[in-house]
Amino acid sequence: MYSAGVKRAYGLRGLAGRAGELAWHGGCYAAVVLALSGCGIELMTTPAVLEGQGFEYLDQSVADEAGVPVPVFVAHARKEDPEADRLEDRFKAELSRSLHLGRLPVRIGEGMPGSEVLTHSLAKDRARKVWMDASAEGYESFGLLGFGRVIREGRYDEQSELVRLFTGEGDSPELGGEAFAAAINEELERRGSSTVTIYVHGFNTRFIDNVCRSAELSHYLGRDGAMISFQWPSKARAASYFVDKAASRNVLRHFRELLIFLAEHTDAEEIDIIGHSAGTLVVVETLRHLSLIHANVSDDEVQKRLKIGEVVLAAPDIGREEAINAMMDGAGRVPSAVTIYFSQLDSALSLSRFLYGEERLGFAPRLVPVPIEIGDLNASRMTVTRRDVPRSLYKELTDGGLYVVDATSAQRGFSLSFFAHDYFAYNPYVSSDMLLFLKHGNGPDERLLELRHARRDRDEDSDESSWYFSFPDDLDKYREDVLKLAPGR
Repeated sequence: MYSAGVKRAYGLRGLAGRAGELAWHGGCYAAVVLALSGCGIELMTTPAVLEGQGFEYLDQSVADEAGVPVPVFVAHARKEDPEADRLEDRFKAELSRSLHLGRLPVRIGEGMPGSEVLTHSLAKDRARKVWMDASAEGYESFGLLGFGRVIREGRYDEQSELVRLFTGEGDSPELGGEAFAAAINEELERRGSSTVTIYVHGFNTRFIDNVCRSAELSHYLGRDGAMISFQWPSKARAASYFVDKAASRNVLRHFRELLIFLAEHTDAEEIDIIGHSAGTLVVVETLRHLSLIHANVSDDEVQKRLKIGEVVLAAPDIGREEAINAMMDGAGRVPSAVTIYFSQLDSALSLSRFLYGEERLGFAPRLVPVPIEIGDLNASRMTVTRRDVPRSLYKELTDGGLYVVDATSAQRGFSLSFFAHDYFAYNPYVSSDMLLFLKHGNGPDERLLELRHARRDRDEDSDESSWYFSFPDDLDKYREDVLKLAPGR
């Protein structure tokens, strides 16, 4: 769900049903209004780096009357009712053992001229709200990807008839991999791009929430390539937290198959992944599996085969030790680079830490500033500039392509949602940093981040300290400087 203060209304063509349920989405607060059809979700905050950017960044073919359409490809593991009239009825909160493929157009700026949509999309302070809308009538189903795959003679092949029995999809289900790949290739050619981006959602979300989130991310990535919404069967209930977390583990095979299929059967040269909250477990564990499957293959060859580029783990609701174990199994060698966003103001992950009894990767509590000692540098502060850091140390911190970024200071400078968990979309500084990483592959220094040092507890004898990157405390200066990094400036 989306943050407090972000209005949500379903069915802009006529509201019906009931309103006013407060829900917790992995820590996000939302107001939900159910209706007969469609969805209306307010567009995310403009990333700081794009404020005032020209129209050419967002779209080459602006619609004049009916908003700006964004095609979102869908790969979901939900049971489906093709006869249902509403999206929330068609896509169930039950696991399908097969991966379903489709496409759904999302219109940004329903009822607004396309030029006005883009004007408000790029404004720091919007004069009008910009809504996204989609409906069941626009959904195009391609069929199923397949029945599961195993390694045979170094390749992935379809499994036996036994797997067909396990899926329960019938004797002759429609397989849509070929049509799905052709549609993605057509979109890549139309956009003049070779990048596929996949968004993996978090806890307590519905199908339509995740499709609209994928559309707005695609919008702000400049429609660069094809966007896929990968969906697992969240129950969309605050009380189903542990049920959802279990469900996310049941789609690891689905996600692994999708990544391999895209690498082998589409024209994509780079596959980027954005995971949020509980969805980061799907991402991290799948990367771990892919590393172990290719245990006897070099890092360069793994990246060449799988084509996985930049990975974002936003507010990851995964145990810190679980994440470390995945990295020790080689999860970090599969993509070209990974950015992890954490925050000490993330109340949702603070609660998750209490429920699990272990530290969450996206929370990182008890960070205590310690004096930095680097050669002749001895300062009673925790922040250092790039020029203060010996090249050998900075190289060691960045060579592996793993960037850990503290979003705490960015959140302090911007209004927080109820649980402060959805900042990757609604905080203009964090979304700006994410776009610079995904679209341009910029490293931390090129994104104007600062290097910091802290200890994890107040024990002066503790050796457990860490280096990480952070947004500057002076956010006004950062906002001014980051605008100079905007494309075309």
